[in-house]
Amino acid sequence: MEAWAAEEFEGAELGDSRLNTRLIKLAERLADRPTASIPGACANWAETQAAYRFFEQSSGKKRGLDWEDVLDPHIEADRIADATAPLVLCLQDTSVLASVVLGQIEFTLPARHGQAQSRVRQEFRSQRIELRAAGAAGLP
Repeated sequence: MEAWAAEEFEGAELGDSRLNTRLIKLAERLADRPTASIPGACANWAETQAAYRFFEQSSGKKRGLDWEDVLDPHIEADRIADATAPLVLCLQDTSVLASVVLGQIEFTLPARHGQAQSRVRQEFRSQRIELRAAGAAGLP
């Protein structure tokens, strides 16, 4: 996994070579255990603290790193790999996250100001949420 992370993030310019090295180490650890928490993915407490210090760099008090600084080299590496691949697949998925009728109520409004009473029917619905994702995968 180490060679992958070093290649993927070799173009990182985080303003300090130690941050670049930490980015590669974090990518290795998190890729080795993608479902683990940060302490679970790190080898020891010192690495865990270093990971949190790395993420703290995004605060205004520090260097002001943002997610683009971290992901730009990864995106560029993918773009180069896809450009040199003989076949690139664009994989797409649409998932419905929610679409629910919660219910209906009927009620009668009393007569007011000379108007007759009226019956009202109200239907309550949740929002329909769709997630559309696409990604490219270059095949050798």
